[in-house]
Amino acid sequence: MKVLESSQTRLTLHHKPFQSWFWGACLIAIGTANSIIFAGFTSVATTLSFTHADQNQVKCQMSEFTVLGMVTHHSFENVQVASVATGTRSKGGPYYYVTLTNNGIETEIPNSEGQQNTADQINAFIHSGRSSLFISYNQRFQFGIQHG
Repeated sequence: MKVLESSQTRLTLHHKPFQSWFWGACLIAIGTANSIIFAGFTSVATTLSFTHADQNQVKCQMSEFTVLGMVTHHSFENVQVASVATGTRSKGGPYYYVTLTNNGIETEIPNSEGQQNTADQINAFIHSGRSSLFISYNQRFQFGIQHG
């Protein structure tokens, strides 16, 4: 606040909120950037495409989709087994997710929480004579399975 005029009967003040506006704009910019980074780059859907390359070798192509529309592709050769693993939430509660094991390395499948039956379907495909298996996950629920 800046005093513009001061007399016995009158006091005129002028408020210059530029400093407050600057810090407010900084907070808005930081909040927007965090929202884009944490929400925009979060995986919201995952697709898995399994094929039998040879009689004994299974290939998996995994695609992750984000809120901003970006797609990340991962390829796994020689998938041996799918299993259900248990994790612990930040508040202490357990959750279950699907992992793929290829060449001794376990990889968590994003958005597979609560999909215990998927590991059984993948293992059944690995030991079957079918040519392909396609599994698609949304962030909250499994919305499609197609067998080839």
